[in-house]
Amino acid sequence: MDKTYRFYLSVSNRILAGLLALLGFSNTSCSPVDEYGSPYATYEIKGKVVNEKGTAIPDMQVIIPAPDADNEEDQFMYRDTLLTNSTGEFNKQLEVGSFGEDVTFKIATKDIDGEANGGLFEDTVTEVAFKKEDLKGGDGNWYAGNAKKDVTITMKRDPLVCD
Repeated sequence: MDKTYRFYLSVSNRILAGLLALLGFSNTSCSPVDEYGSPYATYEIKGKVVNEKGTAIPDMQVIIPAPDADNEEDQFMYRDTLLTNSTGEFNKQLEVGSFGEDVTFKIATKDIDGEANGGLFEDTVTEVAFKKEDLKGGDGNWYAGNAKKDVTITMKRDPLVCD
């Protein structure tokens, strides 16, 4: 009885292991990978940060979160932080997984250098919206195209700081 029991147990274990391997149950806890690509578009944002008089402000922090980052945690995890150059300009190219729908980037600009470079400025949030029609050069498959925007961000002096 003992040998027969072990034989049937061994055979059934092998059959079940083979079925599980064929059906792929050993990998169900992993996130699925898009095997044949995923849709995406590229967006380029060129910007300049100026004060109320139109003078360029260098060394301003420019934060560009992912457009689909709905909550604070996602905005923190999926963002890019830049600094404006000596002429107050920044440039960023972003690749976004999408089917080419309308996309809005909420660009936060912060004064991180204190009184340097023209004084203290208030933090600002500027929305840069891209429409589906802005995308050019898509291949008709996974690549929806490229869109570019130029934006000027005007920083206001912090009213709580006395001159």
